Amino acid sequence: MNFPEKHSHKWAKTLARAKAIWSESRRLNAACDAEGAKARLRLLVDGDFSKEADIFPGLKICGAYWRAVEGEMNLRFEVLHEFSGWKDAESDPEYRRLADGYYARFVSDVREILDRDKLFPWEAFAPYAADFDTVKLGAGWIPNYQGLCARADAALASGDFGEALLVDWFVYCVRGVTAYDYGLIRQGVLSRLLIERQGFDRLKAVVDASADEFGWRVTRLFFAKMYPEAGIDGMALRQLGRYGMFADQDLLTTERPAPAGKEDTEPSWRITEFFNCEERGIFEVISAESGIPLSKLGLGVCVYCHDHAKKTAGVFTPPDRTVHTSMVRALGLGDESCLFETAMRPGEDMERFMEHQEKVFYAE
Repeated sequence: MNFPEKHSHKWAKTLARAKAIWSESRRLNAACDAEGAKARLRLLVDGDFSKEADIFPGLKICGAYWRAVEGEMNLRFEVLHEFSGWKDAESDPEYRRLADGYYARFVSDVREILDRDKLFPWEAFAPYAADFDTVKLGAGWIPNYQGLCARADAALASGDFGEALLVDWFVYCVRGVTAYDYGLIRQGVLSRLLIERQGFDRLKAVVDASADEFGWRVTRLFFAKMYPEAGIDGMALRQLGRYGMFADQDLLTTERPAPAGKEDTEPSWRITEFFNCEERGIFEVISAESGIPLSKLGLGVCVYCHDHAKKTAGVFTPPDRTVHTSMVRALGLGDESCLFETAMRPGEDMERFMEHQEKVFYAE
């Protein structure tokens, strides 16, 4: 395996679980238990959230989530590239050699996993695998995704969810995963070359200058563009926000309310710890092969994660609360886990609320 399975390939466990649920539904159908089979199919499509420590997001959430992070990770590169001032970076021979080489190695991992875990035939994915332009879900993802959802809903109604439909879902998901990781490869290679050619202080300056802009752009991308255009709103959007990351991350979120009787004076807390990280998976390999410590190279991803978390909290925390999100530690910087802490304190903060609504939902 070219990239660490713990960090880069949790997606395979999610698809393996999906296939196991699908196989069980087929077995129940064969045993003439049509209702039991349909119940399993509902979990396959809509997810299983019954156990906080064992979330399965379901195909609909996974499909929307992986398209979203495909967009996010490539947006991260675009912002880093823009603020670096290195306009022709992508045509630089060394950049091209490194980016293409890491992409080929990631695709090799995908093929190895598909064969090893018997998820679906490599031949179904191979036509998309050549490069980013062929693998990305891109702007045409909405009819593709909505078509898969419609076919899944029809299969739920009939109880007949064929293997061809499962493979189509899996191909769609693996395209999103691979394009997502290509975005990380682009960030990693650019970060490496900025450090090697201009010094670590240059990367730090670029990230410091661009993090706030990235935070606004990615929040607009998710909540004002991609999800509304796909018709994902209401409960579907809340479930996607709450459970999407379980598609490829091991995490634990703890809600800690204010002490009883002190709700008007003490903060409530949301604490989220991530035990794996796709950014870590890509950057760890680039760090090892370049000799640049992860604590420096990882700056090209982790600060953007932090600002994304801050902007999201700012959008959704009501105006009768103040909110502060801290990144206590980060896997992408070499720590043992990522830990984010968000404190929501009583107190009017209409200015923050209106600023976030304006910049996310009404900016041109």
